[in-house]
Amino acid sequence: GKKLGFFLRLHADEIHSLGGAGLAAELGASTADHLMAISDEDIKKIANSKTVANLLPTTSFYLDKDYADARKLINEGCIVSISSDYNPGSAPSENLQFAMQLAANKLKMRPKEVLNAVTINAAYGIGRKESIGTIAKGKNADIVIMNAPNLDYILYHFGVNHTKDVFKNGKLVVKDSQLI
Repeated sequence: GKKLGFFLRLHADEIHSLGGAGLAAELGASTADHLMAISDEDIKKIANSKTVANLLPTTSFYLDKDYADARKLINEGCIVSISSDYNPGSAPSENLQFAMQLAANKLKMRPKEVLNAVTINAAYGIGRKESIGTIAKGKNADIVIMNAPNLDYILYHFGVNHTKDVFKNGKLVVKDSQLI
């Protein structure tokens, strides 16, 4: 796949540490996903690579398994992103806000780390940091406006859809939580 120009993403070390994250770093994968059972050795390999550690806390929640050690990954210098991992067998939720809330509560990520994990770090992990992930001139205006006084409130007040308005490429597509 890499020779054909595809991004490599590895489903790695979800239940057992099998060296998948280290392999992802060695192959130059864009992401290593899950990492609930990543070894300390592979954390160092990911930290010394451009591979994003893409954590999927809704999987841990649904399967009642250990959560990835985001604190250790961040402290070692890994690029961490958060995804919902919609999967009918192991994470039947497409709710990114819930994944963010789990990241704060269970992965012990700070609010700004969670925000970076679902914006610029996620964009980097899919090779699109030049067009999405931050608000800047020349980038797509993909913006979600939340009905909340601050970021901490969104992460603390779980089980609620805080989305107010959504802009896709600068066009309002959701107004007051209703599709337009």
